[in-house]
Amino acid sequence: MRFLSVWDGVINENTTLKVSVFALSISLITIAAALAFTSKKPALVVERSCFSKVVKTQESALSKNEIEAFLKMAVEKRFNTEASEVDPFLSLKQRELRRMEQDELKNRNMKQAIFVNQVKIDDDKILLDCDRLISVGEIRSAFSFKLIAKVEATYRSETNPYGLVLVDIDNPNKESRQK
Repeated sequence: MRFLSVWDGVINENTTLKVSVFALSISLITIAAALAFTSKKPALVVERSCFSKVVKTQESALSKNEIEAFLKMAVEKRFNTEASEVDPFLSLKQRELRRMEQDELKNRNMKQAIFVNQVKIDDDKILLDCDRLISVGEIRSAFSFKLIAKVEATYRSETNPYGLVLVDIDNPNKESRQK
């Protein structure tokens, strides 16, 4: 008789454990679904000031206006003599090319400035129509300057809010002048 009462206790415990495992599995699935649903919502950002308000967050995808603004700034940083030396908008290769070009201009007592007039963004390349101003002392000359640029995406930061880096920039008419 005792064996039957012990066996009844084991069966009751197994049934309780099965129900508990089933209930916990359902809870886990529900929590996972709720987590997946809430993770797709944009983050709520609250600006703290005298009057707190909700700030709208921007999408991480880059618009054409952001790319144009970045290119205007990066091209000026790349070519202008008066631009700062250390710049997060330029790749290491472009920084080195800028340094060598500026050293050559300095040896010739020249300065240059680039003004971007138009940015045309195609699927595979970016065309820039610029004006190049070169000055030697008080003498200044302006030239039309066409460029093809390549950019790469990187992380957005305080120093690089666009999240882009100018990787390569080239003059398409360079080959025709060298011939």
